[in-house]
Amino acid sequence: MPARTRGPRTPDDLLTRLGGVARREGPDYLVFCPGHNDTTTPSLIVRFVPDTRGVKAILHCRAHCATRDVVRSVGLTESDLFQLRGKPTAMDAAPRDRGPVSPEDRATLGAYLAHAVARYPGSPAASYAADRWGITEELAGRVGLGYDDGTIPVPGEDYRSAGYRAHPRLVVPFLDWDGRPAGLQARDLTGECTARWMGWANPESGSWSPIGVATPAGEPRPGLLVCEGPGDALCAAAAGYRAVCVRGAGVARSPEVAGQITAGITPDTVVYLAGDADAAGRSFNAALGDALTTAGYEVRILLPLIGDDLSAWRATDPAGFADALHAAVAAAPRWTRQRAETEPFRGDPVALLDEVAATLRRFIYLQQPAWVDVITLWAVHTHLVRASPVANIAPRLGAVSGLPGSGKTLLMDIVCRLSRGVLLGDPTSASMLRTMAGMDHDPNEPGRPAAPVPIGIDEIDNAYASRATTDSSLTTVLNMGYKRGAKVARADVNNQTRSIVYDCFGPIVWAGLAKAALPEALLTRSLVVEMARALPQERPEPYRPRRHEALLDDLAGRLQAWATHAVSDDDEVADLLDQGEDWLAATGLDNRPLELWGALMLPALLAGGDWPQRLETAVDVLRDAGREDAETPGLRFLRACREIYGAGLDGRWPHGATTKGVARSALPAAVIERDPLFERWAGGREISEEQCRKFLAEFGIRIKALWINGQTRKGFRWADMFDAWNRYLGEHDDAE
Repeated sequence: MPARTRGPRTPDDLLTRLGGVARREGPDYLVFCPGHNDTTTPSLIVRFVPDTRGVKAILHCRAHCATRDVVRSVGLTESDLFQLRGKPTAMDAAPRDRGPVSPEDRATLGAYLAHAVARYPGSPAASYAADRWGITEELAGRVGLGYDDGTIPVPGEDYRSAGYRAHPRLVVPFLDWDGRPAGLQARDLTGECTARWMGWANPESGSWSPIGVATPAGEPRPGLLVCEGPGDALCAAAAGYRAVCVRGAGVARSPEVAGQITAGITPDTVVYLAGDADAAGRSFNAALGDALTTAGYEVRILLPLIGDDLSAWRATDPAGFADALHAAVAAAPRWTRQRAETEPFRGDPVALLDEVAATLRRFIYLQQPAWVDVITLWAVHTHLVRASPVANIAPRLGAVSGLPGSGKTLLMDIVCRLSRGVLLGDPTSASMLRTMAGMDHDPNEPGRPAAPVPIGIDEIDNAYASRATTDSSLTTVLNMGYKRGAKVARADVNNQTRSIVYDCFGPIVWAGLAKAALPEALLTRSLVVEMARALPQERPEPYRPRRHEALLDDLAGRLQAWATHAVSDDDEVADLLDQGEDWLAATGLDNRPLELWGALMLPALLAGGDWPQRLETAVDVLRDAGREDAETPGLRFLRACREIYGAGLDGRWPHGATTKGVARSALPAAVIERDPLFERWAGGREISEEQCRKFLAEFGIRIKALWINGQTRKGFRWADMFDAWNRYLGEHDDAE
């Protein structure tokens, strides 16, 4: 390890110490990782975010090098990543012009592979390849599979890393179109290595090939499958196809890769792109689809029908996979140039979020300006949860006010437009589940929204009033669906012996007049915006759909484009979510509030600039917004009971109440006198005795026999309520 030296003082100092910037991607600086001798494709992402004492750097290596190892390799420590001064000004470095490796290094690779091939028969690698991809002995020999337990001698310089040698691996050579090895990837067979697939470090002489060709044992089927990684290419070869594996989704953007693919095929070859079913895979397909179409080839898109990639698809039905793949190839749609929102985002994400915030201020009046930043980040987050499976929380956004005309519906219309959601009126749980999953759209419809589709529910208070209860299947979907993985089961109307399981995860924005009539659990999962009518001098610009919808659609397209490419690395997203929660935990948030606000820190950190600090400021101002101004129904009922008790101590006991308690039959009228909300409670009717009993039962308060007005009656003891009053409403003088 290099000797410890004085740490960097500015972001530019740090980038210089790490070897200089290779290129920029939005707010990120990409450098060649010094932790694993990265010499071809820059794999170390460096992002600078505001810190309490300056700027801190966040490092993420796509080859899974630990941050500790990266900084140690250049004589620094992790503490050197903090308290940097100023802003980075480094520009992209000139691209490295590297050719293929030298004949000597290629001979070293060939000698190593010969040893690995000799160890393959009967090895754990052979068993794994047969089970995972259906590789026969004949096919294994044709593609040159090998086994390395870390002890194979390498003549000349050994380009294996310590992590490579630490675990037994299945070795997959990257053969060129003439069948000669030009690189390799090796898979860990233990599941203990943080990087499942690893290759050799590039020598000084040049770069190992980023692609490899796999040819089936028999006559290949028509077409060429281009796969993201060697596993899927082997899977395709075992099913009878010629396949090319590309080392990773990021490598596919290099113009040299498309040239290497077309070097071995004829102009009439149909190319099937088989990127993974995630954001990185979509980027893989888009980059190669554009390049190969420009080169004059017919390109089609092959998506796994089950699972995230071909290997996972095969694992669900090994015996039937080949036939299913043949059918999918036959039905694969032609690739066309993607719309602007699916192409790489080229702008400044900070400026984009600022533009969204300015648009909200232009049309919406909010008494508390901090809500503008929160709503902006919420709209961005709806795109992130569709682009990354790691973003696992979908906070609900609510808009409430005491009177009509405060802009709730307009806010929801604009937010739905920015998030490409669907606005529903009086929805049922069944309609919500189908809408979230995009089932209302034809699968081949070009404009079909990505799932989970955000849903807007206007006049949500009326939706509950019409059902005369807060205990509904609608509540189940609203409550459970804020966390990814939540599912609900419904009976199949066409076959009562089976059920259908729906995903209910997805973003929801709602608006209503009577927040107190909403389920308590929904409010605890929501960021609730208190809205009010604007004074004449405060009124924003009128929103005119015909004139302004195009503006919102343009912003939505750019948000989707940025979100899709900003979260292509699941490990980086997980790191940022952890950092965001750590950041906000320092402000005192915990439990569910930390989950909800922490979800919005993901777009703030991804964008950078001052957005993390703006969210932190919003949390300080808004963390308790709406909780005291309009309590949940249970708390309002409990408060009404305490007011009845307090008035009684002053000598104003209602009929049916004494110093000991209150009769069950007398409680509804007494509560209505204290809080008119309960006069029109369920379906517009007064609250009933049974509904009163359920409210108090939530706090452990049960019906008792009481002596009231000279007779035994069923009712509730005041003494049983003291603990709940103090716990949920604050301390109260109960000395009497």
